[in-house]
Amino acid sequence: MGEGGQATLRKVTGKSGDWAQDITNVLPLSKLGPLNITLTRWFIKRFVIRQSALALGRALPLGIGLVVGAVGNFVIARAVIRGAERAFGPPPARWPDATPSNPLPTAAERQPSIEA
Repeated sequence: MGEGGQATLRKVTGKSGDWAQDITNVLPLSKLGPLNITLTRWFIKRFVIRQSALALGRALPLGIGLVVGAVGNFVIARAVIRGAERAFGPPPARWPDATPSNPLPTAAERQPSIEA
């Protein structure tokens, strides 16, 4: 249980040494409840701290990858935009009307009529 567990047992039992023997020889059942509560809290704190550190360690590479990918995408997009501006010139101030003067025929108009 480490130093923390031994210190807790020393506080509750008033003795040190072999903690298992101390508990069985000295500890009355009325002190077992507070001892269990204290040890449970101590264990949960250690468990949460360790698991949090492990989770951060697992998630950190994902965050680094996200940043590297975002910066890479930004740099590539800027290069593509600059290349398009060099190839085609700056965009017009106003785009021409997008509706064609001679629209394409619909599917029904393209189907030849079958006359028997």
